[in-house]
Amino acid sequence: MLRIVTPSKWLAGQARASALFGGFETVVIPNAVETDIFKPMDKAAARARLKLPLDATIVLFVSNHIRLARKGFRELIHALSLIPDLGNLLLVAIGDSHILSVETPFKVMQFDHVNDDATTAMIYAAADVMAIPSQQDNLPNTILESLSCATPVVGFGVGGIPDLVHEDETGFLAAPGHVPGLSLAFIKTFSDPDRLRACGQRGRLMVEQSYSLKAQAQAYTALYQQVLGEARSQGNS
Repeated sequence: MLRIVTPSKWLAGQARASALFGGFETVVIPNAVETDIFKPMDKAAARARLKLPLDATIVLFVSNHIRLARKGFRELIHALSLIPDLGNLLLVAIGDSHILSVETPFKVMQFDHVNDDATTAMIYAAADVMAIPSQQDNLPNTILESLSCATPVVGFGVGGIPDLVHEDETGFLAAPGHVPGLSLAFIKTFSDPDRLRACGQRGRLMVEQSYSLKAQAQAYTALYQQVLGEARSQGNS
């Protein structure tokens, strides 16, 4: 019997509802992240090495194509602009090679495409929170990488994002596409540094337990063993 493997509960639901895959068993086995590379590090040290301000509140946005509409960069800018006291807010973007040009009431800086995983992990660790304002998404690797670095996540509750971002546990979510709600999620995030730090710690623990390469390999091994066992049973019947 054919098995359909998807990385998120949302995509599994889409497969079950489809005319093509609806008749087959669907199994959720999430993507994995290299927890030995994407790992927590001292925030002040990371900022010093990256030449980022030590006293800033840093929101990180990561996308290969920053201006791709479904990634929600425009909505993120709008949501952050609604925060009444912007203070020392700094939006750090990683993505396109062309220079961003946006007018905002807060500071924005950009890293071009970063091909070094260790540097990428350092940027995650330097941020206070990672933003995932996607309009559509499956199970973004950026969330796994951020949580693995103990950096909480704020975004819209679309697609597979709620599989990873649990309200007040590993981050905060707003209703899909609701910009004022996203702004409130950021306000909630910044209101309690201790709670934010605890979200990051819980995110790292969750990744270690369920989203490591070892956890993924064990899940596939168990699935293969199940399929082989069923095949042997049918062959002996």
